Amino acid sequence: MYQKILVPLDGSQLAECVFPHVEALAGGCKVKEVVLIRVAEPFRQPTPSEYIIKPEDVVRINEEIRAEAQKYIIRRRPKSS
Repeated sequence: MYQKILVPLDGSQLAECVFPHVEALAGGCKVKEVVLIRVAEPFRQPTPSEYIIKPEDVVRINEEIRAEAQKYIIRRRPKSS
């Protein structure tokens, strides 16, 4: 029936409650691939602000945000049987 399931996550425990349902659906439907996704929102400097953030610092902050989202997904990835 299904070949791939996309599971959006936001880092919350509530979102992770979906895992048992995904496992049941994937096992029952013989799903070939489960994809976990978490959106990493880019940093935006609030305005007005008394602090000026350099463009290279914004790039570094965005890289850190993406890296943390990727680490989260890797930690939540199901173990291979």
